[in-house]
Amino acid sequence: MQQGKLYLICYDFPSGKMGDKRRAKVVKILQGYGNRVQKSVFELRLHKKEELDHMLKKIKKWFIEAEDSLRIYPLNELAEREIQIHGEGEIYKVDDAYFF
Repeated sequence: MQQGKLYLICYDFPSGKMGDKRRAKVVKILQGYGNRVQKSVFELRLHKKEELDHMLKKIKKWFIEAEDSLRIYPLNELAEREIQIHGEGEIYKVDDAYFF
C-alpha cells in the first residue's frame, strides 16, 4: 500500500454564474492535489495533515457555507483495499503504486 492517506472529496455548488465560478476555482485547487474520478469527486493522497489544512484554507476563500457543500472522507488501508470500480473509471498510478 502506498504511503500517505487517501481521501475521497465530494462537492456540490449551486448552478448559475457565481456557483459555476466558485466550482471552477475549487476544481482547480483539487486538481493540484489529486485525481478527478467523477464530475464532482476527487481522490487525493496526502502525506501530512498540513497538506489537507492548506488545501482547505485555499478552498475556503471561494466557499460559501450557506450555499456550497464539501465532504471529505478519509479512507483507511482496509477501505482502500476494498475499493471497486464498476463501469467507467480507471486506476491511477502514483509513485509506483496503484489506487482507484
